Amino acid sequence: MDTFMMGTFVVTAMVVLANVWLRRLQNQGRNDLVERIDGIGIWVYPLIYLSAGLVMLYAW
Repeated sequence: MDTFMMGTFVVTAMVVLANVWLRRLQNQGRNDLVERIDGIGIWVYPLIYLSAGLVMLYAW
């Protein structure tokens, strides 16, 4: 359970940093790049959680 909590914290912290970075890009007027990265992130974020969950499931 501790590993899951630490993993969740790390992923959440990475998402916060990514959101700050995307907001800075948006403020610089690079909306096209922000939209592309956001579109990729919508698919990658759940896949990271699914992959981590499967690794934890089979590692125990």
